[in-house]
Amino acid sequence: MIVYTVDHYSPAKIHHKPTRAPPALPADLLYDIFQLVIQNDTFTGLEMAQSPWNLAAVCKNWRSICITSPKLWTRFHLNNHRCRLTGTFDDNQVCVNGLSLRRCYIQLERSKDLPLSVDSRTFETRSCKRSILRTIAGQRHRWNALRFDAEAKALEDFPKLILYKENLHRLHSLQYHCRTTSLLGFSLPFGATSLTSLVSLHILYWGGTVTSVVPTQFPWSQLQNLYLDGYSGKGNAVSLLTVLSLSTSLVAFKLQTRDLSFSKDTEEFDLTKFPPDSIILHHLTHLDFDIRTPDSLYHLLPYIRTPALDVIFLGPLSNYDIQVVTDLVKRSGCKPTCLDMAFVYRPSFEQLLQRLDNLEELAIHGWEDTSEEDASDCNEVLAPLLRVEGSPFFHPRLRRLSISNLQFDPDLLVHVVESRLSTVPEREERIPLTVLEMCHFPKENNSTLFGFYKTMLRDRLSQYESGAFMLVFDPKAFNSRNRLQRRF
Repeated sequence: MIVYTVDHYSPAKIHHKPTRAPPALPADLLYDIFQLVIQNDTFTGLEMAQSPWNLAAVCKNWRSICITSPKLWTRFHLNNHRCRLTGTFDDNQVCVNGLSLRRCYIQLERSKDLPLSVDSRTFETRSCKRSILRTIAGQRHRWNALRFDAEAKALEDFPKLILYKENLHRLHSLQYHCRTTSLLGFSLPFGATSLTSLVSLHILYWGGTVTSVVPTQFPWSQLQNLYLDGYSGKGNAVSLLTVLSLSTSLVAFKLQTRDLSFSKDTEEFDLTKFPPDSIILHHLTHLDFDIRTPDSLYHLLPYIRTPALDVIFLGPLSNYDIQVVTDLVKRSGCKPTCLDMAFVYRPSFEQLLQRLDNLEELAIHGWEDTSEEDASDCNEVLAPLLRVEGSPFFHPRLRRLSISNLQFDPDLLVHVVESRLSTVPEREERIPLTVLEMCHFPKENNSTLFGFYKTMLRDRLSQYESGAFMLVFDPKAFNSRNRLQRRF
């Protein structure tokens, strides 16, 4: 390739300088990158479904890597192509290019005998969607993960495609879009006896109604990961407690809702079969609550205990809900090492931090859509972390501190870090702080405040980076997939 450059010493002189093409990335590194692209759930719709077809079309080298890597072909989507349609109205449109089936057969061949991940979420009624699903269903004994929607018209024939329980014996993960007040959006084509390997269940938009079928619909007792996403069970905590009481092997539980209000005035709110502390989740290590309705956890947490709890993720909570979480930790006798919390100062927050005396990782963050002028101040959290000479450390095992979308006194933070890196007597237990992470205000294109923090912290703390300490700005941009603590 020839590029034309201007000689800085002789502006009028133009010369030709040949340049070498950049070195090609090793095949194993390209393969790892392709894996990250294909497994990235932030992609949606056609953008996600086109991989790895779009990757294989870039050049011969990429095509060779894709074709010889069976694992890249194990994720199936009904929207795997751009339909070429005939017909006038949506209900009568028919895909006539046949690309969907050709790709489906090729992908099944290239994936060898590896487990398959099937994403059948679609609202289109075109015949190609049913054809793809029917073809993939022929290999349902290889299904490892499945996503489907109860209201998708393309799935009307779904129950007919799964006839025998042994067909799903390898299904490990299930994501179910419920969209109803009942747990059954439509008649599921399988029950608990069909899902002998299921350990991860993600239910979206469940309305909280418990029917007599619920205990037998899913193998609750063998589930390790349970995620209730968009839960809308207003006025009824019994449904949640019922599910938790059945899920005796849970390792991780997440509840996400934007509109939740429990009330003991509702007819269904009968807690006589759930005395306080009656539900003991012996194996639960990860607990994740993203609830935007104040004082909701009071109707849930007093009835459970979590003796093995290790990692806690909390959305914005009321002062009372924070007290309830603190009480859960106290009653359970657990020693959590990680707390990730949406921070708005509450008086009870200090009590929670004092109870978590074994903390190793602390992440506090403000609202993602908050401007820097409106961001909360987190100095109340930082001040206790500053070690005063002659006094013991507060959270002596803390090794990672993350702050995002919050205001603070940078000089105070510098002193906190320096005090936790200083030499202490051998008799005093202390793990040095090894990582300080900072995230910017995403609402601001050029955050003046974050720029000020970044400059001051780098000037004052960069001298310590030659040792074990590491200062990271915007860690979300460089987060290793293997380091993520979240289970969902």
